[in-house]
Amino acid sequence: MKIRATEIEQEQKLLKAQLELHQRKAEAARKSLQTATKNCQQCDTYTVLTFDLQKTLPTPLLSTGICFYKRQLWTYNFGIHCMKNDVGYMYVWNESVASCGPEQVSSALLSHIERSVSTPKLACFSDCCGGQNRNIKIALLWNYVVQSDKFAVTEIDHKFLVTGHTFLPNDQDFGLVEKNKISPGSLCAR
Repeated sequence: MKIRATEIEQEQKLLKAQLELHQRKAEAARKSLQTATKNCQQCDTYTVLTFDLQKTLPTPLLSTGICFYKRQLWTYNFGIHCMKNDVGYMYVWNESVASCGPEQVSSALLSHIERSVSTPKLACFSDCCGGQNRNIKIALLWNYVVQSDKFAVTEIDHKFLVTGHTFLPNDQDFGLVEKNKISPGSLCAR
């Protein structure tokens, strides 16, 4: 839109160059995920995980009238997708239990790694959300995992995909959750 909106040729060239760079970075990140996925499927020493938080889910699901605007309980769904076996895992809690910050993301990741990751190398892909994924608390988590004798993991590579171009497998998992939500009205119709 900025390219179309500007009439100055020099500015248009600069904006086009920035757009091309942005698209190249997004494509490189997607290829990196594809390559890592192929590698982990062919190798028993490598695990690839993607993770993301789904949009906050209102509980109960109300879709009509003033009831929607009344206070509802918000439910958080953190998804981890294992690329080796193409399986999605969901960690679910509500706002009365905890928030949805880096501590909760770390807790779910730690629990998952403890139960499901038995390889020395781990690659993780996520979006760039600073409040959840790209911060010192996640870096400290990775440091703890590789230094602890409790885990098999000795090397972690965390890659952040380009904003607006993530398209993680978690999005498909979350789509299934959205598709299968049942509202109270649909229960009455059955």
